Amino acid sequence: MSYSVDGASSIQIDFKREATGHTNMAADGKTDLRFIAWSNAGKLTLKSGVHKIKSMLESENNHHGLLDCFVLSNEPFRPSGTLKPNEIAANISKQLLKNKGWQPWNPCRDDFNESPIDLRYLQ
Repeated sequence: MSYSVDGASSIQIDFKREATGHTNMAADGKTDLRFIAWSNAGKLTLKSGVHKIKSMLESENNHHGLLDCFVLSNEPFRPSGTLKPNEIAANISKQLLKNKGWQPWNPCRDDFNESPIDLRYLQ
């Protein structure tokens, strides 16, 4: 799969890079081609305004595949399985009610800036 923005050269997506949330979508649980996952397609620098994004499926397997959704964000985005971005907070609330006394571990993405408690120098 590849994509292009505003008619520029196409950019190949490396599906092995940071793919997360691999989920078998087959109702019977059998292994076949019905899998989904989040893949990081890289970073873009876009100016304000309207842009045209075109995706292309190019494979020897009869152009097999599907693009269910894509996310453009100016903040770090961490997918959570099959949950939509607006469902992640609701899922955390359900976990808290279900598991009294436990706190779900959902840390923010680390930007690795300088910190007074940075212990990386101990490596």
